[in-house]
Amino acid sequence: MIDLILLALFVYLVYSNGSLAKKLGKNGIVWGLITFLGFMGGNLVGSLIVMSLFYKGTIGDVHAWIQFLMDNPSKQWLISACALGGGVLIRYILERKKAVSQENE
Repeated sequence: MIDLILLALFVYLVYSNGSLAKKLGKNGIVWGLITFLGFMGGNLVGSLIVMSLFYKGTIGDVHAWIQFLMDNPSKQWLISACALGGGVLIRYILERKKAVSQENE
């Protein structure tokens, strides 16, 4: 369930950031890819936070890591929130570019 919600929000962020970039005269596909990279970077940061704060097992055991994530869904929510934060950060950067271009006119 978390994955479907996250996927829907991800698609919305990529689409809205791409359309905002087109309105600003930028390449929408490039900013969509940048949003994807921001989303994946946020996902990585969230995973590192969960791993460093809560995981007490061995790092090399992938099955134990997956079981650790499945035991408590709040860990998945934290990772998802960080991933969405990466996409929203790209949105903020795009909106700042709009404000900077309006100041110069």
